[in-house]
Amino acid sequence: MPSRVFLLDASQMDRWDEFVQKHPLGSIYHTSSWRDVVQGTYSLEPFYFALIDESGEIQAGLPLFEIRSFLTRNRFSTLPCAQSCDPLVSNEEQYLEIKKVVLQFAGEKNLNGWELKTSHLFPFETHAARASVTKYFTYVLDIAEPVDVLFSHFHKSFIQRSIKKAYRSGLSLKCCDSIEEVRYFHRLYLHMRRQKGLLPQPGLFFDNLWNVMKRENRIDILFASYRGMIISGVMLLKYGERVIYEYGATRPGYHRFSPSPFLLWEAIQRSKAEGYRLFDFGRTASSEENLSLFKKRWGATLQPFFYSDLIKGSDSSSLRRNKKMKTLMSLVMRVLPDWACDYAGRLLYKHLL
Repeated sequence: MPSRVFLLDASQMDRWDEFVQKHPLGSIYHTSSWRDVVQGTYSLEPFYFALIDESGEIQAGLPLFEIRSFLTRNRFSTLPCAQSCDPLVSNEEQYLEIKKVVLQFAGEKNLNGWELKTSHLFPFETHAARASVTKYFTYVLDIAEPVDVLFSHFHKSFIQRSIKKAYRSGLSLKCCDSIEEVRYFHRLYLHMRRQKGLLPQPGLFFDNLWNVMKRENRIDILFASYRGMIISGVMLLKYGERVIYEYGATRPGYHRFSPSPFLLWEAIQRSKAEGYRLFDFGRTASSEENLSLFKKRWGATLQPFFYSDLIKGSDSSSLRRNKKMKTLMSLVMRVLPDWACDYAGRLLYKHLL
């Protein structure tokens, strides 16, 4: 039977976005807006595979980006900078049909890797079939209950008490409303990443997120202010019934005022008031035990992600998975000034997507 899987071009993105919006697994990462952010930041080539029926309607689909890197191998990613990106299919037959075409296409382009990032909701890649390379998960809070009931579910000592302390300390909420404040948030984030020895996303990524997503009311940045000075911020992405806590950072020396619990509680209340049902605390690595415990204490439910290599290349031990190189990079990042970390992010982050 001739393949029904086609590559969509830029002129078909409105149809694609309508399909994403209707699909139960559709997320902000599937949208053409996310494509615009990634492509505008890293100049990567996107490929949107769609299974189209005889009437011309999109029945299933999967977005991919091609990453060409001499450091970390040539590969497909589903999807750069996303915590997960499930294939948008209705049954296994659709998934296998798209997968077959993608594998054939990858072979023609001499790609030796395909990283697929799926949530716990995607059932068509069994654990036995996966070559899992990373372990991530998120915590998701159902915010349908009344505000006082939600608050009562939080850990009394570590969450409820911290929120009350933040209000007593005089923290106030400020909403980001300019690109200059986006760049201030990036400076907070940059300093936090350097302290942790982690390579930061470049400032252009945050600029593009704001400029693209704000037009569609899909992004908020909330700041905690203390005596007129911004001391902490969180970035939220909004789509469908879900709000995702994507990034957060706090000025050194101000954690004692509990700005993170304050901002997350404000974000939860705002999300509920705007009609969203789920608050997603964002991707967490299994190695980040303290962060995981903090998110768990909000009464949220753990939901795993599965990152899989569906093409096993000969260079699977690339820089992205080399523990010695990661340790060395972490040591170097900790001693560099912020401006040098920012430059390193602009230079290297695209190789690690």
